Amino acid sequence: MTNMLRNLNLLISFSLNSPLSRLIFAITTGLVLGLSSAAFGLGFLAWIGLIPLFLLVKSADGVWRSCYEAMIFLLSYNLLTLAWLQALHPLTWHGFTNLQSIVIALAAWLVAALYHSFLTLPFVLALRFFYQYRADQRSHELKFLDMLILSFVWLVCQHKLLMHFSTLAVPINFLAYSQYQNHYLIQFASQVGAVGIEALILLVNFALSNIFNVQMNEQGLAYHLRVEASSLNVNRPFLGINAPVNQLNIFSILALVLIGVYGFGFWQLDSNKKYELTHLSEKQNFAIVQADYSAASSRGAAASAANLVKLQNQLSSKLVDRKDLLIWSEGSVPSDRKPESLNNLLQHADNFVFGTYTNISLDYFNSIQLRTFTDDDQVYLKRNLVPFGEYTPWYGLLPESLQKLANSIVGHGFAHGDNEQDLLETTKLKIAPALCFELLFPQLLRETVLKGADLIINLNDLSWFKGNKITRDWVKRQFLAVAVFRAVENRRDLILAGNAGYSALVNASGKVKFRSEANKIFLVQGDFLPRGDFSNFSLYGW
Repeated sequence: MTNMLRNLNLLISFSLNSPLSRLIFAITTGLVLGLSSAAFGLGFLAWIGLIPLFLLVKSADGVWRSCYEAMIFLLSYNLLTLAWLQALHPLTWHGFTNLQSIVIALAAWLVAALYHSFLTLPFVLALRFFYQYRADQRSHELKFLDMLILSFVWLVCQHKLLMHFSTLAVPINFLAYSQYQNHYLIQFASQVGAVGIEALILLVNFALSNIFNVQMNEQGLAYHLRVEASSLNVNRPFLGINAPVNQLNIFSILALVLIGVYGFGFWQLDSNKKYELTHLSEKQNFAIVQADYSAASSRGAAASAANLVKLQNQLSSKLVDRKDLLIWSEGSVPSDRKPESLNNLLQHADNFVFGTYTNISLDYFNSIQLRTFTDDDQVYLKRNLVPFGEYTPWYGLLPESLQKLANSIVGHGFAHGDNEQDLLETTKLKIAPALCFELLFPQLLRETVLKGADLIINLNDLSWFKGNKITRDWVKRQFLAVAVFRAVENRRDLILAGNAGYSALVNASGKVKFRSEANKIFLVQGDFLPRGDFSNFSLYGW
């Protein structure tokens, strides 16, 4: 073990011994961390993938170089995990030329990746400060308190700054989401949310990084293990560790925490299973009509509500048994003038939920509508719009060629819905509605669930991302991972109804059931269990 770690330290030291090799190291390891994304299913890489970033910051010659090299690492990570933004092309249906479409897709990809990376720089500065502070004390290892503080700074950057300054952000690639298939681990999200799972990932990365000791020569470049200690090194490394007892204590604490988290996961899964068995009579059934129309069909100037409704009516007519809930995706009825044939859908289900556009006082809203036998139609107006997709920030300041980015059959984009909206209610159900992008904001959904919802429904349309065949499905897998966390956080079944896929039920334990295939016409049928108890995250989430 000792020799293996010494050899690995030596390899890393040689990789960090020149500006060019450091640049290659930053790009390569940033891409490796990107492979941990839900798009690729290599979630285990998240638990070690930040170590190269820590080593780059620790061994950099000065603050500015540490920021520059960290930025390269973070940009490589974000470029890979947000690469599906290239699949926006072609946007020729939006009135752009082919060249303009390519430029816009590439710009969206690059700007979003830069924005995500830039907002993480406060963490890099804090990390550099702590490493330098420990180096002044002749130690290159972080203490457990250091790790806790730095993890908090990371979470503020990733889960607060990005959420608050979301105009250019796409908060879909958090490290926590890489764990969406780890059912025992993610149960703890019902207590601490995705943010708590990410904190665990950070702490493990910090603890493991302490065993790597990048050796430096007098010029500050890493080159050999036997060189006398520089300001960032130790004289007598033991497995690369200067204070092995302290580090053993840290690993012991983390081991106990992880054992506790997994133990809670076993207990929570068993509790959820027992809850389902004792409430079988309360289950309700649903059907999702997953069409596969293009964005031009629902958002373009020539969009025809009648044509889309005809297709989805045909799919709905295939239902044999009457459903409690029939669901169509976002934008499935792209008009405020509803076709008469919609009135016939209640012959297939007691309640009908669909995505449409709503006109109020000359403003258009992207919305969800609930149609029932007993009441007038209920409407939810989307609150958190997609920048440049549904509205154009700084509209008057942009050149005319870019002002039409959010233009569609509704004109110059949608208006924002009011934050204080009621739940959608049937005689047996209270629904927390969310439209597409809103699923990425945990606090938005948490506050809605707290109003008394016993089911979450997200309608989405990811058909915008169909141009690039390599990357077009990456966003759908990442979106599904986000849905898993929102279900577990709030301990609610979540119905995901998407044009072009994925459509599925995610139960309160985060298990994906009745899932459709992507980019296909699909009729998804299954059942769900309404729940009224609140998780600790729903009650107190940060």
